[in-house]
Amino acid sequence: MRFLGSKDAKSGSSIDRLREMDPAARRENLSKLSEAQHNDIDLFLANFPDIEISFDARVEDEEDVREGDVLNLTVKVERKHLSEDPTWVDSDEEGDEPDEGLFDKQLAHLEEDSDEYETKKEELMDEWRDAYFERQKRKREREKSRNPQAGELGFAAKPLNEPVCS
Repeated sequence: MRFLGSKDAKSGSSIDRLREMDPAARRENLSKLSEAQHNDIDLFLANFPDIEISFDARVEDEEDVREGDVLNLTVKVERKHLSEDPTWVDSDEEGDEPDEGLFDKQLAHLEEDSDEYETKKEELMDEWRDAYFERQKRKREREKSRNPQAGELGFAAKPLNEPVCS
C-alpha cells in the first residue's frame, strides 16, 4: 500500500494489523492521512484476498499409497473475503440420498412389492437422481464462476527417494 511504510521484516503483517482494526481505530492510528487516502485503504482492505487453503491426498478405496497408484489430490482454496452468494447451496444442506418417505405419496395408490410399484419407484428414483446430478452440475458451475482456478487433478504416485521435509 502506497500510504504505509513497513519496518517489519514480515510481509503482510502491517496489512493484517490494519484488517483487524475497526475503521475508527484505523483512522485514529493513521491520523496524518487525508479522507481520500482513508477511503482508498478501506476499499483496498475490503478487496484484499483472505484465503484458506486445505488439501486431501488419497488413493481411492485404499489405506496407503504405493508406486503406480493414482493419487487423488483435492485442493480447496476458500476465498473468505467474498460476500455470500445467496444462490449458493452447499452439498451438506441437500441430501445426497433421497429420504425413505419421499415417494410415499406418489406410490400410495399402488400395492407394495408389486411390479407396478417397483417400476414406478424406480422411475421416481431415476427422476430424483437426474435432478440431484443437475443440482451438482449447477453447483460446480457456480463454484467455477466464483473461483475460475478451481478444478480436480489426478497424479500417479512415485516413491520418494528422500523425505519431503526433515
